[in-house]
Amino acid sequence: SAFIVGYPKSGTTSLYEMLEQNRGIARFPKETHFLTRTIWSNRRDTMGSYLSRYSTLERTNGTQVAIDGSPTYAWERSIVPRTMKELFPNAKIIFVIQEPGKRAESDFYAFTQKLIKGRGNSFDEYVVREIERINGCLCRNGAADCGNVAMKNVNPQNRELFPSNDPEITEKLFYKCSTEMSRMLRLGISFYSSSMRRFFELFGREQIFVIFTQELSNQTILSELQEFIGLKPVKLGRVETNVNQGRAKKVAMEVQTRITLNKLFEPHNAALRELLRSNGFTRKFPEWLGRGEVVGKEAEKEIEEIGKRRVGKECRSRWSPY
Repeated sequence: SAFIVGYPKSGTTSLYEMLEQNRGIARFPKETHFLTRTIWSNRRDTMGSYLSRYSTLERTNGTQVAIDGSPTYAWERSIVPRTMKELFPNAKIIFVIQEPGKRAESDFYAFTQKLIKGRGNSFDEYVVREIERINGCLCRNGAADCGNVAMKNVNPQNRELFPSNDPEITEKLFYKCSTEMSRMLRLGISFYSSSMRRFFELFGREQIFVIFTQELSNQTILSELQEFIGLKPVKLGRVETNVNQGRAKKVAMEVQTRITLNKLFEPHNAALRELLRSNGFTRKFPEWLGRGEVVGKEAEKEIEEIGKRRVGKECRSRWSPY
């Protein structure tokens, strides 16, 4: 089994449909969101039906690979890596990574804009408001918590899935929820290293493949990916999708918004560089990740000042991406 775990608006659908050109891929719906949504619902029959997707495949054709391409797995619930390891210890994990500001902008037009009508619905206005909220979250929580949904209103019956004495399964885990976290901080999805770190800790680098959005047309890398998930490589044609593109016309991002986003994401980009290098990543980084800009204290202070309007008091923002 293999999982394309993230990230939304980075090309996960294009990659999934490209991989389907290889006959070794079993034909299943791309996104189940089972580990982030269905498993926490009140439905009792979902675990067996989900696992049967894989057991049936093993009985009928052991040469095929089933892929769950749910891009919520990387970030929406912090317990997903642990759950996935329990259920699929030998799974192959695939991350598709887009430049964080571009991913955030695409995410806004696809998912967010329609929800904030009447409150100023340009991307530039959204970024200012979101930074106010995310800074408030960073004042109280780590970056990993500000990039995923708190486990609030979880079906208590699902605690049976985990040992009661497990230190990770606590009231704090299930109900830790500040106002900022419960409303979802979608800029925080682009804090990549914070959500990827746990997958590396649990699965190890041998079970993880990272591909950047601009590499989706690189046949050499696509061949390496096919071999990684246990398939004989074939040439894959590029697939362009319009899934979740949003109907609103995009407005060019203001220069200041781009500068602000670069300053916000750079500490997390630096942590991503460190994480990938320490786990043996040898390919050339894309320009946005490889340039290694140093943000410095002045940039941190600028964004923290925005956050103070939200928090209303001095706050030591947790700029560490850990």
